[in-house]
Amino acid sequence: MQFHRENRDRALRETRVVIAGIGGSGCNVMASLARRWPDGPELIGIHTDAAVLSSSHGIRPLQIGAELLNGMSTGGKPDMGRRAAERDRDEISRLFRGSDLVILVTGLGGGTGTGAAPVVAEAAEAAGSLVLCFVMLPFDFEGPHRQEQALQGLGALKGATDAVIQFPNQRVLAQADESLNVTDAFLMADRLVGDCVRSLWELFNRTSLIRLDFADFRSLLMHSEGACAMACVESEGPDRVKHAVAGLLAAPQFEAGAQLRRANALLVGVTGGPDLKLVELQNLLDEIREITHEQARILMGTAVDPDYQGRISLSVLLAEERPEPGPVETPPAETRRDTDRGREHKRVIPLQTTLDLDARGIGRFEDVSPTVHQGANLDVPTYVRRGIRLGR
Repeated sequence: MQFHRENRDRALRETRVVIAGIGGSGCNVMASLARRWPDGPELIGIHTDAAVLSSSHGIRPLQIGAELLNGMSTGGKPDMGRRAAERDRDEISRLFRGSDLVILVTGLGGGTGTGAAPVVAEAAEAAGSLVLCFVMLPFDFEGPHRQEQALQGLGALKGATDAVIQFPNQRVLAQADESLNVTDAFLMADRLVGDCVRSLWELFNRTSLIRLDFADFRSLLMHSEGACAMACVESEGPDRVKHAVAGLLAAPQFEAGAQLRRANALLVGVTGGPDLKLVELQNLLDEIREITHEQARILMGTAVDPDYQGRISLSVLLAEERPEPGPVETPPAETRRDTDRGREHKRVIPLQTTLDLDARGIGRFEDVSPTVHQGANLDVPTYVRRGIRLGR
């Protein structure tokens, strides 16, 4: 009874959301978000590099591994990032006390984000929070070494969080023309992620017409495969619903609509002005149902903000939901007769299982130089290097 009472009390009060960026990329997103969201919640930056933290204005800095690295970066070594976070795990844990949802943001492929993010996620989970991590994967031009480290970090994060939302930076180029320079490419990626983080926070903390139920949101993530995708679009004018849906279908995060059609569960957040009409919400929901398959579960939250007069903001987080576990099947039994003793025996035939082959790191060989051939780290399993997903 006490458990249900606590859940009920938590559902009635405001959802406490903690937002933190880890490493250089994560801190960049937090600083960018702080500039564009001056009245937003506290944003936290976690890094080993004191210089990056001091230049990231508008965020609460937390330096980790100061004694280990003397305020410097990890030099692109994930093991150093992990050790830095482990040394300050108690300080990290204090950030998440009393939180319902922790939103982490990091870039994978380097040292601090790749190594420290799983430790930070574990600390948040130990605090009893739902943990959602936005990860930015390297551009192709960043090279195979960063790509391989990113895949290893992604595997570790999936085991430490409730869900991971992937933003392959390479897809950003699908929205850009050939004149886009490198700096602007990273800024565009930071903005895409920051807009999604802000939208998710507002779903739980803005006064809503249709309030998103946190328990439903938790259920969606807890039953997902752990890999999610999210996109945010805005549109205005009399056909704003139609244009918003078209923007979703064109969003690079959704593989030109392919992930929308495969999704089994979707969280839809809509923000509009006082002129937002009920028929527009119904049309929007109908449009999304047309895109997704008929069994897809859709959660919806709606808020009205005077700043959105004449336009709407649409945010969609999708997940491939795991089926609910069914009854345990009894292994088939094969009956044979023992001719010598005149008795029947049943021999149980074991069920076939699937090995868990997710990347787990390289243990005591972490400090050993990798075996690299033609730019490929041969110490990393082939299925990890090629991004092949293995069944469970």
